[in-house]
Amino acid sequence: MNTPVGGEAMSVQTRYDAVGWAATERSADAAQDVFVVHPTLPVGSFVELTLLRTGRTVVARVGKQAEVPAGYILTLSPVAAQAFGVGEAGAPVRVREVTVAPQDRAAAAGGSLTRIDAPQVLLAALRKRLPPAPTGAPVERPAVQPSIPSVPPAGPAPIATVDLPPSQLSSLPSAPAPAGAPAAEGGWAVQVAALSDATRAEALARELGGFTVPAGSLVRVRMGPFSSAAAAERARAQAIARGYGDAKLIRND
Repeated sequence: MNTPVGGEAMSVQTRYDAVGWAATERSADAAQDVFVVHPTLPVGSFVELTLLRTGRTVVARVGKQAEVPAGYILTLSPVAAQAFGVGEAGAPVRVREVTVAPQDRAAAAGGSLTRIDAPQVLLAALRKRLPPAPTGAPVERPAVQPSIPSVPPAGPAPIATVDLPPSQLSSLPSAPAPAGAPAAEGGWAVQVAALSDATRAEALARELGGFTVPAGSLVRVRMGPFSSAAAAERARAQAIARGYGDAKLIRND
């Protein structure tokens, strides 16, 4: 169902123009044909159907002039409903009577004559003209953009903890000297972080029992010094367990 309408092949003469609800024809003789049933339009005339849910626009032939269920402006044959994507439930539509050029009538009669989808601005205006759905009808209402709940920005990832063997668990080494200076001589240290905020760096150093070392615009937070690499490694493991995954051993020169 993808035969486009030529630029001049489609007449622009428009007569009947209504917005309402379309139902599905259930008569046995409608099983194999693509057509619409309208109470006043003559058999053999053509209408342009715009589906208000999606904006899809197609041209169809009026195959029967007959009364339609109360609250509806026309009905579709089962094949037409399936071809146009309407289904068995009532659907909101705009119906306009149009004149089809002779070379396009076969495509229109077969349900394959399409037009450009209606823009959202037009659909919004047409939906305002839509009357209430027929009482008791299982209808497919015009699509409404769902509201998207606001999602707060993701916070920092939770700090991973590491379970160490009992043999490696020990209290963090303490330093009698204040933060900002090494506690004692030693050949190894653990660099935990490098912060641009000196106040935060000093607080972290006190929390870890370490010291700080200015380095340009940053302040490095270190633990130690330690007399051996093994002692420094144990302190590094404890720092990692507390969430400082970038902690590393360095020489305390």
